[in-house]
Amino acid sequence: MYRLASPTYLLVYLLSTLAAFADEEIELGYLFDDDMQAWYEISFRCSELVPYFYEKNDQDSLCYILQYWEEETGVMEPVRRAWILNQIAQNLFEPSYLSDIIIEDFIEYLSSYETQESDTSHWIVPGYEKAAQKLYYICADFNQFIRALATELLNYSDLSDDEYLICLFYSHEFDEFHRLIETDAAKYTKLYEQVQRYHIAVEKFDMHYGFFLGYWTPRSSLSLFGDKINVGGVVGAQWQNVIFDCTLLFQFLDSKNPYTVKNEGDLINTTHYFRFYFGVEPAFVLYDWDHTQVHLISGAGIDVVEVVPEDENSFNEESVSIIGPNLNVGIGIRHYLIKGKPYYLQYKLQYEFVGYNSHGGTDLANGEAVSHRLGFYWDANTRKHEFRKYF
Repeated sequence: MYRLASPTYLLVYLLSTLAAFADEEIELGYLFDDDMQAWYEISFRCSELVPYFYEKNDQDSLCYILQYWEEETGVMEPVRRAWILNQIAQNLFEPSYLSDIIIEDFIEYLSSYETQESDTSHWIVPGYEKAAQKLYYICADFNQFIRALATELLNYSDLSDDEYLICLFYSHEFDEFHRLIETDAAKYTKLYEQVQRYHIAVEKFDMHYGFFLGYWTPRSSLSLFGDKINVGGVVGAQWQNVIFDCTLLFQFLDSKNPYTVKNEGDLINTTHYFRFYFGVEPAFVLYDWDHTQVHLISGAGIDVVEVVPEDENSFNEESVSIIGPNLNVGIGIRHYLIKGKPYYLQYKLQYEFVGYNSHGGTDLANGEAVSHRLGFYWDANTRKHEFRKYF
């Protein structure tokens, strides 16, 4: 929520306006209590002073308070919110000041706004809701002032399109704001451009993690193993509509039927079965709805089946395994559980082509299988989901 670096448009304005009274130090210390040291106490006091100096039309003091508020607390969104509406009111606003920071401010504003009990509540320190009676960081009067100012500015007939959109948002006309920003009506505004850029930026890349359970049904030469349970995990990345998953899968339980493998000239009859699979499984997003995606999946990996465990091999006390390639194709369905949250369920249906070299034992060379996986996953890119929730 808090950023130590100022955006370009705020620095430009502060430097230009502070130059006008650089030789005269504004003494405002009497407005702050001597024991006011915590950042949230300073923030709360500054939020009280902004409406006071605006009503007095004391622009120098207002600018000083905004700068002091930012430097002493690191609170950025409320400072920019007050500054940009004051710029509009003073007919000093330039759309060129806007950057993608304005979109982050909108998201932060909506997120903070939703956590408040009402429009008249103070904004409390995030994570300290239980101590809200003590830890405020923005007073209710400031929020009401900002909303009232934005509403008043909507009556100005000379607002630019960007100014009108900003005032719509801060006056809580969210439905109308989104209607305009999502249509060609705002296509030529700087704000619309920033929304599109932000959307492209946050959707480009994402990491995801998860685990799954499933069911594996072998066919052809592998059918003697019998059905198995899949247990595994996934680490993956998504670049736009292309997904790359690294999958680790295990299968337990002995073979349903005995089989034979040859090891160092000896034929071994066994029912032991422990399978390990590691593969890279790229996918492509075919459809993407609000909460649900459909993926086309392919994959390639290595299958290792332990046929004799180490503790049962009396000859050389080493486990005996057979190894083969695994190729698979399939389809996946991803469903996000809550809009704006990075958690989702994913079901995968894959058809596998697997073969093992038993070195003269049971023919396991041309096997096939159907694999079902149901997993719980989460994305690392929370910004993407915050944007999707509010835009």
